[in-house]
Amino acid sequence: GEVVKAIDRNWQSLGKNRDKFYSLVIAPEEKEVLHLGGDKQKLRDYAIQVMDIYAQNFNSLSGKNKGLKESDLTWFAKLEDYRYYKGWDKEVKQGLVKNNEKKQGVRHVHIHIIVARKDRQNLYTLSPQVANKKVFHIVGFKLKAGYAFDRMYNYRGSVRHLEAHIEKRMGHRQVIQVIEKYAEYKKYRGYDRAADFGLGLSL
Repeated sequence: GEVVKAIDRNWQSLGKNRDKFYSLVIAPEEKEVLHLGGDKQKLRDYAIQVMDIYAQNFNSLSGKNKGLKESDLTWFAKLEDYRYYKGWDKEVKQGLVKNNEKKQGVRHVHIHIIVARKDRQNLYTLSPQVANKKVFHIVGFKLKAGYAFDRMYNYRGSVRHLEAHIEKRMGHRQVIQVIEKYAEYKKYRGYDRAADFGLGLSL
C-alpha cells in the first residue's frame, strides 16, 4: 500500500541488510486518555509533536543539531482503540475470553508509528539506535516527549516507573545528568524529576 511504497522510495543508498525504518509506540495511560476526554484528535496532534521532537533530536557526530523537523521525515501513524488478549493473559487462562480477542476500553488506546530511516530528501541516515548519545539521545527524546504532553494538555504525569527504569540502566548519577541536560523541558509547572514523565513511549 501507500506506506510500503513511501518507505520503499526512501531506501536510496541503504545497504540490503540495513534497517529501512523504525517503529515507535505511544501508549498513554488510562488517566491520560481520560484527561483528554477521549479526544483522539488530541492524541494525533501529540503524535505530530512527538515526531517533531524525534526529528529535532538528531545531531551530527560533533553534536551539532541537524536542524530537522517533523515535515522532513517520512512517517505514518495508526491509532488503535484496542489490544488483543494473548494466551498468557489470565482472562484467557480462566476461559473468560478467547486468544486474540480484542481488549476494549480507553486504557488500550495507543498509536503505532513507522518512520523511514532516511529523511525525505535522502540527505541523512537517521538511526535512533545509534550508540553515540551525541547523535541521538534516546532517554532525552523520551523525557522531552513526556514533558511536551504535559505542556500541551496542562497535565502532570504521576507514573514513577520511567525514572526507576532509567536509574536502573544508567545509575543515579547519570540519570541526574540527563535530567539536568534537558532542564529547559521540565521548567513548566516546576518539574524536577524524570518521574514527572507519565506517558509511556517505546522505541
